[in-house]
Amino acid sequence: MTNPEYIADLERIMTDMSYGLVGRFSVGAIAVTDILPALERVVFRMTTDNARPAAGALAHRRAAPDPD
Repeated sequence: MTNPEYIADLERIMTDMSYGLVGRFSVGAIAVTDILPALERVVFRMTTDNARPAAGALAHRRAAPDPD
């Protein structure tokens, strides 16, 4: 059974991304043809097992010099 809070979170993320991308299009920052691929990438990232890429990103961040 799917968690209703999880579904609500996904809905919120997709809504915010949609508004943000349309806003970027409206000011000329992106082409209209960039909207759907961006949304598809968000859906892919939200529905894919991201454990391996996340672990790699964390290791990279830990290896980076401290900016302070």
